[in-house]
Amino acid sequence: SIAERKQDREILIKSLLEEKLIDSTQTTEDLIELSRCISNNEIAIDRSFLQKPLPEKMTWRIEGPFDSSYSLALINRETARALDKLGHQVILHSTEGPGDFPPDRIFLEKNQDIKAFYSKNNIEINQIDVLSRCLYPPRVQDMQARINVLHGYPWEETGFPSDWVDNFNKYLQGISCCSSHTQRILANAGIKIPLSNCGVGIDHWEAITPDPSFTLQGKQFKFLHVSSCFPRKGIDILLDAYGRAFSNLDNVSLIIKTFPNPHNDINQLLESQKASNPTYPDIVVIQQDLDESILKAIFEQSDVLVAPSRAEGFGLPLAEAMLSGLGVITTNWGGQLDFCNKDNSWLIDYEFKPAQSHFNISESVWAEPKVDHLV
Repeated sequence: SIAERKQDREILIKSLLEEKLIDSTQTTEDLIELSRCISNNEIAIDRSFLQKPLPEKMTWRIEGPFDSSYSLALINRETARALDKLGHQVILHSTEGPGDFPPDRIFLEKNQDIKAFYSKNNIEINQIDVLSRCLYPPRVQDMQARINVLHGYPWEETGFPSDWVDNFNKYLQGISCCSSHTQRILANAGIKIPLSNCGVGIDHWEAITPDPSFTLQGKQFKFLHVSSCFPRKGIDILLDAYGRAFSNLDNVSLIIKTFPNPHNDINQLLESQKASNPTYPDIVVIQQDLDESILKAIFEQSDVLVAPSRAEGFGLPLAEAMLSGLGVITTNWGGQLDFCNKDNSWLIDYEFKPAQSHFNISESVWAEPKVDHLV
């Protein structure tokens, strides 16, 4: 186990001290060579440990949120279900970047398969073949299974935190990325462990039945935007372009499905647009949490999804929109280009600008969609 390997290393170093192989007579070069030997032996032991054959049916412990409409929660529970269908033993552990938390009991009762995965949480770490996390912010220093990975990992802007690079390289054996965009950014940032592009599954969308009793308010032609309204989602660009393209005399509505959060300033942006444009076109903002059957009904009663993002890790609402038969307007840069192209979408021109995210990473950029082209 990982714990036994750490104990062996401590015994080795202690024995070296007791044998007085490290003392005042050693030169700096001697100590450097000794450190190099210890490091090389640790690497050899790790490789030997990891190269042991894995069983055909493995024990996977998936850690992260799984009991809400949050995109990472969706990825975690659907990954668990997919692994279970393949015959692996699956364990779910409820946690986030800051630490563990109890899952929602009502959700567990409604999803008995998820409850069964969660109930296996008492299996010892040394019995787990793969420990896989999808949570935010990423926490990897305490992962101590045989194989430790991140799955469905998203990233958007071109810069990446250097301390995360160091921790990923040190504590993980691999990362599956949600798009080729993310994979490329992580490689450019200096992450040396194996990286792959797993995409994001969207078959969950086809399993949802839209609520037949729900009627979406608005005019005849409906544009739809679904996001957190974080700055990178380009909501300011969307509102500006919409107000320039149409007026309140046009038979169109813009439906924005979002949720309250510290980075969401949709109300202030909309007030500013209406104050400067008395003929601003019709808009409907939905901020409350909705049942997935109502959310799918909103998609199916809309015509086009608009996502002028400055950066996307994957763009799940865009894929869901396509499955619901909507056209898609989106930026010609980001993770969504794994499935959006000039033949199936309207792609917005852009220029690179410094990323204005809360990470404040030096020299990081994202795409600034051109408002005139979106209009």
